[in-house]
Amino acid sequence: MNEVAYALCKKQVIGVAMWLSSMCIANQALHDAYVDFSIEGDLYHEEINIPMDEKYSLFVMFKPENKEQPNSLYKFICSNEMAIGSTKPVIDFELKILDLHGKIVSINKFSPDCSQNVAGKNVIRFGVLELKKGKYKAQVTNKNAFAYPENGKFQILMRGVGAGFP
Repeated sequence: MNEVAYALCKKQVIGVAMWLSSMCIANQALHDAYVDFSIEGDLYHEEINIPMDEKYSLFVMFKPENKEQPNSLYKFICSNEMAIGSTKPVIDFELKILDLHGKIVSINKFSPDCSQNVAGKNVIRFGVLELKKGKYKAQVTNKNAFAYPENGKFQILMRGVGAGFP
């Protein structure tokens, strides 16, 4: 979403039409960011386009191979942290944002936000990152090898707020 689309999404008539056609939904900065948290070190590199100044929420989503799987990543991670009493999170990664010339724009370390479950049983919120309009390189580095006892894939989502409903 760019600034023009954002402004149009806020208009009375056209905004409703755009919202109904899903044109005012959240921006997703990372595409197919599937990672293997059982490996320590660099997991993912991608060039990203930030169409407008925006705050992005960072989530980790687990996609189980077995859709009937009753377990919850949120419950496993958050109850594990509390039960053990450890300050070291189970999933702990760093997101480095660089400009296209390799100059560091920001380095952020993320660990699970277990204060609330806002996104479902297999999605955990990790924090917020504010980015200015532009093109960047994103690098994800895992700081703590983690083995989840279920089969499936982890995906990192970096979702902007989008325009919302007019």
